[in-house]
Formats: sequence, C-alpha cells, structure tokens
Amino acid sequence: MVRDETARHPDLAGILHGLVETAGPLTERVTGLQLCHPPRFRILTPSWWRAEVRQHLAQVDARDLAEHPPARSVATIWLRHVGRRGWLRWSWLLTPATTITNTAGFSETLITPEALRHAGLLADEEALGTLVARELAHRLRLAHIAGDHRWDTAVPELYGVADLARAHITAGHARWASAKVAAAWFEAQADEERAPRSRAYRRRADLPLMRAKRRTQRQIASEGGQFFSSLESKVTELNRIWTHPRLGPTFSEITDPQAWLSRVKP
Repeated sequence: MVRDETARHPDLAGILHGLVETAGPLTERVTGLQLCHPPRFRILTPSWWRAEVRQHLAQVDARDLAEHPPARSVATIWLRHVGRRGWLRWSWLLTPATTITNTAGFSETLITPEALRHAGLLADEEALGTLVARELAHRLRLAHIAGDHRWDTAVPELYGVADLARAHITAGHARWASAKVAAAWFEAQADEERAPRSRAYRRRADLPLMRAKRRTQRQIASEGGQFFSSLESKVTELNRIWTHPRLGPTFSEITDPQAWLSRVKP
C-alpha cells in the first residue's frame, strides 16, 4: 500500500500506512464512492518524482496526438510540453503529493519526503492526514472515470468538452471531501496552510509566477469545493459526473449548482 522507494524513510511509510487505513473508509463514506483496489502510495526522491510526473504527462500527450493529429493540437501539446518542464523543476517543492494514472492504467500517489518537510506536514499529523484524504479523493475519482481521456486532455475543444469546468471539478471534489474527512476525523477544519513552512518553501511560493499560479489554483479549488459543498446532500446526483464528462458542471454552472442540478437530474 505504501512503498518507500528511497529506502530511507521507513518511519514515514509506517505513518502514511496508518493514515491511509483510517482515511480510506472515511473518504469512501463522504464521497459515496468505493476504492476498487488498495490505494498505492510511493515515496520517491524529488528527481524520481519529476520523472514519474513527466512520464504521465507525456502519456497524455501521446494519446492526444494519436487521437487528434491536426496541426492545431500538435502546437498546443508542444507548447504545454515545453512550459511544464521548467514548471516541474520549480514546483516540486510546493507539491507534497500528486495522484496520477500510471502506464499500466492504475492510479498511484507520488510523495516526496523533502516536499512534505518543506511544507511543514511532517510536523502536523492533522494536516498530513488531510493531505492523504485529498489524494484518496483523487484516486476515487480516477477509478470511477475509468480512464476517460476527456478529463485530462490538453485539447478539450477537440473532444467537445471545452466548456467543462474540469479543474474546478477535480480540485473542488478533493477539497470538499478532504475537508469533510478532517471534520469527522480530527473534529477540526481542514487547513494545510497552517503548517509551518520552511524558508525555502516561502521563497519559492513568493516568486511572481508561482504566486499568481497558486492564487488561481486556490480560487479554482475554492469555487469547486463550494459547488460540491452546496450539493453534498445530493451525493448520488454528484457521482453521475464521473459517468460522463457532459454530466459535469460547465464554467457557468460551477457557481450556479442549482442550474447544473436542473440540467442533469433524471
């Protein structure tokens, strides 16, 4: 379930295993989704984390090119490829964990102890538990979209899902679920930001490009989280989102949950 591939952090592997054991059932109960396979967490070095994320993104690019080869999509994918190499080099320190789909088609969560330390999560069990719940929510989502490429394509307009609020849905669902789990588990409001950040973390986060991107990401997660929170009594309807992208909220519906509900309710 938790594999330390650095062979240097057995204690962290044990802590994460215990958190996953507790957070798993809670996250399932909150979301109304079931884990199809035991969750897999991998503890990696920063360089190996970057390599795994690059491989995942290259896999997405290759699929897009295979299914939509016109010049417009090639240019879009190439620009994304160039931009993210530099982004990954700088952003790993601010990304304690990320959940991806590997080349075998299974989801797994990649963790770097160095990023956990810089983010202050090793010193805050509640914040670390909230992080685990968030990544489990991502895993549940990935399991139930069943490899539908429309959720992660770089060219959504070619798949007919340009108006789908994908980032709001994915980040918002994980934010909402992890907040609910934290409230039930720790009887406290989820707040990873309260953890004591390192000086290197604060310097990196304060770079203008990083600051702007993180501000946008927080806004997207907040708006998406509010969407799910406002409809949490309608979990059955919410989980229809994962059966087909067209059942997900559009950019206009993400701030108008009742309009989305009226559109998709049977």
